[in-house]
Amino acid sequence: AIANGADTQLAVSQRTLALWSADNALVDLRMTRAFPDIGTTVFPKAELKIYLTADEHIRAMRRYDEMKRTNPSISLDEVVENLKHRDLIDSTRDVSPLRKAKDAVILDNTALTMEQQLEISYQWAMERMQA
Repeated sequence: AIANGADTQLAVSQRTLALWSADNALVDLRMTRAFPDIGTTVFPKAELKIYLTADEHIRAMRRYDEMKRTNPSISLDEVVENLKHRDLIDSTRDVSPLRKAKDAVILDNTALTMEQQLEISYQWAMERMQA
């Protein structure tokens, strides 16, 4: 999400698209994992909202690869069930359920690297800032 602010600067590194505003708010692509309601609740008036999505199997494989490092005994089936359960909880909770904001653009990252996601997001941000 890109927040609207008077003294807004866009900072880009290899791994992060971040925004610092006059009130020192920081938003980056990784926050969508921690705050799935960032575009609908946290920054509802953001000029650019990006809704990240991916094929369920790819999401599960990515999470499985990540979790294997800290929990070598975990199975892919466990990860799949965990993701389904978490998605259900996130999308049906009473307060700030996970949902795509009406004005969000969809970024399907199924076949994209982190760097490609960053580049696409950066281009969209630059387009919005120039409009």
